[in-house]
Amino acid sequence: MTLPIARDLSAVGVRVNTIAPGLIDTRSTEPASGPSSSRPIWASRCSPKRLGTAEELAYTVIECLTNPT
Repeated sequence: MTLPIARDLSAVGVRVNTIAPGLIDTRSTEPASGPSSSRPIWASRCSPKRLGTAEELAYTVIECLTNPT
């Protein structure tokens, strides 16, 4: 949906960005019993082979908001 919205708003000088972060490492991604040595189900399907962090996502959002071009 980003592309059609961007096309519509480009006529008035509005830039549209979308962030699709994938899996982010939060308390909700930990097993219920706490961190364990067994690999969770997402580990075999995740690329890259690690979860993103909330800090990385926040930096991406800040960059989108502060980038002048």
